[in-house]
Amino acid sequence: MPLGWEYLILKLNLHSIKLTLILGMIISLILSFVFGGWLSIWVLKSKLYDDYSQHRIELTARVANTLVDPISNFSPLSGRLVIEAIKQDPDVVMIHVFDDTNDMNFVKINMPSRASVQSFENFADVLKEGQTIGRLNIIYNDHRITQDIAKNKRLIILIFGSVFLATLLIMYPFMSVVLFKPLDKLSNQAENFKSNELEQPSSWRGSDEISVVGQTLESARHSIRNLISELEERGEAYKILSETDRLTGLVNRYKLDLSLNAEARRARRFNKPFGIILIDIDYFKCVNDMYGHHIGDQVLIQFSHVLKTSTRESDVAGRWGGEEFLVISPEANLEGMYTLAEKIRTNVEATQFLGVGQKTISLGYTIYQEKEEISHLISRADIALYEAKNKGRNCVVMAPD
Repeated sequence: MPLGWEYLILKLNLHSIKLTLILGMIISLILSFVFGGWLSIWVLKSKLYDDYSQHRIELTARVANTLVDPISNFSPLSGRLVIEAIKQDPDVVMIHVFDDTNDMNFVKINMPSRASVQSFENFADVLKEGQTIGRLNIIYNDHRITQDIAKNKRLIILIFGSVFLATLLIMYPFMSVVLFKPLDKLSNQAENFKSNELEQPSSWRGSDEISVVGQTLESARHSIRNLISELEERGEAYKILSETDRLTGLVNRYKLDLSLNAEARRARRFNKPFGIILIDIDYFKCVNDMYGHHIGDQVLIQFSHVLKTSTRESDVAGRWGGEEFLVISPEANLEGMYTLAEKIRTNVEATQFLGVGQKTISLGYTIYQEKEEISHLISRADIALYEAKNKGRNCVVMAPD
């Protein structure tokens, strides 16, 4: 021990052993708590950076997943709607989406006012069926993690200081009520956060620092639950929008393609063929030319209603493009497909369309053949459809093998 310390302790011993012990205990506690506080802050900072890194990775991946439909459908508007929802996160500084399929910038939003001294850049590929169709680049700031570190530093200092005073004053029962029990409650609350158990509320009535932290966590829990519900609702809404034809309310070409591929996989796996009917409204161009596109749209809407009510609940009826429609029937045979096609044709023929009167349709139908490509299946139905038109329209024709 250095001579200076020996001299100081000797002087204190001569003055008061009790004072020496108290001073020694205070110095030991100060050193212990200072070191413990520094170590806790260091561990906390490491954990916060790790958690923030994981959060950025997961958020970037989720955003990339939501961009699959907009990029594959080449819909920058849908992509911007997705980005508009994500940019509400104050941590996001810049979002850049590149469309690999068309080799062009898809969406780019930059918010320089959110920039910070330290920034983090995350990348993710936009994948569809295992193939990269785009790339996502998001730059995040460090505002949240800086605030979290500062807030948790204050909390750690408060805890260590409170325990230090309780030890000096030997007031364990009091500190148990004021500090330890609230800390247990706060710890359980934090553990619920860690375990994603957000259903359990916590009630905090005090105005002390721990209660404020608990109230903040409770407020955060409530906000997170609302955000999760909102994101789920938005996700479902985006899914519906991406798969629905806005005019007719039927499924769109994208959803039809998904259903065709799904039925083909099921047919190959379980040997249960499916059938399709390709439909075209006869002389629809004349409707637009004579009555205008508004009446033409009303005809499409009314026809879509007839088509929907004429098919089974298990069938998928959608708009293939323009005045062409497609029906997909799971587990079908040629006889059943003909019956369904005739039902649709007669129902349409019996319908009086507003502003136009009677309209007819031409239909080509077929069933999936073993190991057949979807493009070939559609091509055969298309051939049958054109044969129906050549026969004078308003009839059903089976596709060739």
